Amino acid sequence: GTSPWRMRYMARQLERAAAMRFDTVAIAPPFAAGRAGDLFLTADHDRLDRRLGTGDAAAALARFAADCRGVRLLPMLDLVVDRVAVEHAADGLSRWYRADASDELPDPRRPPRRPDVARLSAASDLTGAVDWWARRLAEWLDAGIADFRCIRPHRVPAPFWRELIRAVRRHRPQAGFMAAPPAQPAGSEALAGCGFDLVASGARDWDYRSEDFPDAVHRLARIAPLIAMPEAPFERRLGRAFRDTGRAQRAARRALAFATSYGAGWMMPMGFEFGAARDMDAARDRPEDFVRLVAEAPF
Repeated sequence: GTSPWRMRYMARQLERAAAMRFDTVAIAPPFAAGRAGDLFLTADHDRLDRRLGTGDAAAALARFAADCRGVRLLPMLDLVVDRVAVEHAADGLSRWYRADASDELPDPRRPPRRPDVARLSAASDLTGAVDWWARRLAEWLDAGIADFRCIRPHRVPAPFWRELIRAVRRHRPQAGFMAAPPAQPAGSEALAGCGFDLVASGARDWDYRSEDFPDAVHRLARIAPLIAMPEAPFERRLGRAFRDTGRAQRAARRALAFATSYGAGWMMPMGFEFGAARDMDAARDRPEDFVRLVAEAPF
């Protein structure tokens, strides 16, 4: 189960989000992580991550969804399909996921391969993987989850998304899917026509003058209506670019004003409202870290 302190803490944060007039709360995958401790590298989708408590993950999602709806918030779950922890791939997913080859020579043009990651293999017969994921998403929808924020969707074959979204909507027609690609993903055009309802767009690095960002927005808008972000969850904080608190606050207000001026809605990473300069860390963050962030908020 979850400790009483954590339950009270979560309830306070949901009430705070509702008081700020948001209508949806998205959470990172709460499932048991692999040895790296990264919540976005799941080792077991059945179990809750030990930092969040113990027990069945679906039951925990049901409690989260009920708490959200208790304050009139829709619960959204981050969905990671392109990769899992190697421990998970060795436990039933090895037909579709492949671990990085440890004997592969390093390529200085690319980030180093991670030995703890197993990636979805486009060379595999993906029909079974679609069925596996469709059953999982149906279980989470039955637990009360309303929408899914799909991480790195451009790294998953477009036919996979079309079949998965179609299969899930046969179970729950109103299930929502948001694509969350990088600002300028290669091959993002392939996501058009896959069935996504929304696509995320972040403007943190734009200088408000160059034409590359409007061009990227135009390409993303071909996928689905845009959800704007002043900064993206688990990426570099906007506030890190400024040493002066006054400039950081002005930049945050400008980013917020711009995010609310285009698209079908906007998403705010938790902590932005307190001028957070510390990046979210999916492997090391604890609730106590956010308590300290609020206590030390520069504005």
